[in-house]
Amino acid sequence: MRSAVIKLDVRCKLGLVLLASLLLFFGQHLAHRQVKELVFVVGLLGLLAANRRYHSVKIYGTLYVVLALISFLPTLLSGHLLVERFAAFAYGGMRMYPGLLAGGVLVHSSTTSELFQAFDQLHISRRVAIPFVTMLRFIPHFAEEYKKVIKMFRLRWRSLPVAKRFNPGLYALPILNTALKSADDLAKSAYTRGLKIEGERHYYQPNQWRMIDTVVMVVACLVLVF
Repeated sequence: MRSAVIKLDVRCKLGLVLLASLLLFFGQHLAHRQVKELVFVVGLLGLLAANRRYHSVKIYGTLYVVLALISFLPTLLSGHLLVERFAAFAYGGMRMYPGLLAGGVLVHSSTTSELFQAFDQLHISRRVAIPFVTMLRFIPHFAEEYKKVIKMFRLRWRSLPVAKRFNPGLYALPILNTALKSADDLAKSAYTRGLKIEGERHYYQPNQWRMIDTVVMVVACLVLVF
């Protein structure tokens, strides 16, 4: 795998998650707030691209464009209640999108060791760090298992009766079973890594704050405030 063009400190990415989430409370004027949200979204997509996550850039970028188009539908089709409901839902998604996208950048561009090291550097208790990091790493793992289950059912699609093809329980039970097994494997992996051991931990790749992290945080704060 090729190395990232821009590699940020995990603490910087955690700060971006916080600042992007605070956009919900900054910028009372609609156009002003939308410009801020767009700047954050474009910048975060750029960070994903810098980490060679081009497929994720396409998915997150397309989803944001779709939400933006749906939110503007009432201006074209006024008087339709269903359209206005969809538009309101899409508008709410756009408001939360920068924070969710910053979380996606954190998950996609940070390893488990880097996340734990960042929490140690921030002097956050292991009782908080271990469940949080495990949850973050479980999300992409669960997504991969979900894709495998769906592919398995696609092979059996024609052999299933029509009534069972759209039964939610048919898909929910295998996914739940997979999730339980994956959770057990993750718990064993955490125990093997020695996460329960108290005291100072040593890391092979140190997580260091650099000038690029300072620049990114300063720019993000300026966009948030002004």
